[in-house]
Amino acid sequence: MSYEDRLKKIRKKWQKEKPASTGGASGDNVPEGRYQCKIKSASLKPDRRDDLRGRFEMTIVTGEHAGKRLIRSTNLEWPANDNKPSGIALYKADLESLGAPESLIKDLDPKELAKFLKGLAGTLCEVAVAHKGSYQNVYINGLIEPLEEDEEEKEEGPEDESEGESEEVAGASSDGSDDDDLDDLLEGGDESSESSGSGDDDDDEWE
Repeated sequence: MSYEDRLKKIRKKWQKEKPASTGGASGDNVPEGRYQCKIKSASLKPDRRDDLRGRFEMTIVTGEHAGKRLIRSTNLEWPANDNKPSGIALYKADLESLGAPESLIKDLDPKELAKFLKGLAGTLCEVAVAHKGSYQNVYINGLIEPLEEDEEEKEEGPEDESEGESEEVAGASSDGSDDDDLDDLLEGGDESSESSGSGDDDDDEWE
């Protein structure tokens, strides 16, 4: 089954689920609090267990922890249980917080989703970090206004070109068609080489 077919398979669940926000993350350990971040990449692809996983990789751009990486990662095939929302509900809440159109929140269109995620690269947002035991949860609060250019460069520091070249992510190409966007979104397979920091990207801990 192609990845596009897998998205179509969860379409009915997508239409029924309402956005519901809670934590789930990995990346660098930082103290609890709110942080201004730049979205480096947004993707939706199979994880090491072959579950469809939405992933937002962000870099803190202000304060003493500028340059540290935070990851918001959600398994879309995670079912609702014990009064906890499903993975689809969590992912839809993230999309809503990041300004996704109402049409995408109500109904899953793979090409519309791919185009939206591709456009998130470089966007600034506010996130909240909370700790629960050994887990670090990241919550996407919403979009924020762009920083002044000189302030952003000062806080974020020079970009590591070698790191940028080593990762291939959705949103990296700016001249493709809708079909190219969908390929960027869904292809990529194993994420094991991207896991780092406080935990396994495939392990979700939600409050």
